[in-house]
Amino acid sequence: MEKLNDLRYIIGLFFAAVGTVLILLPLSMTDTRAFATQLNLFSGGAMLALAIFLFWLRGKDK
Repeated sequence: MEKLNDLRYIIGLFFAAVGTVLILLPLSMTDTRAFATQLNLFSGGAMLALAIFLFWLRGKDK
């Protein structure tokens, strides 16, 4: 329960979930445009990188 009091954990979970959805979304679509696919992959990767950074910051404090 102590993890839920830290905002870095909650925000990291949010960005990890949204980033995962954005990366998996183009894989499930059949009619995709190149720009939309690249935008989804880039923004999803950036969100996952931010989530990993937030989890790393939280683990560094312990």
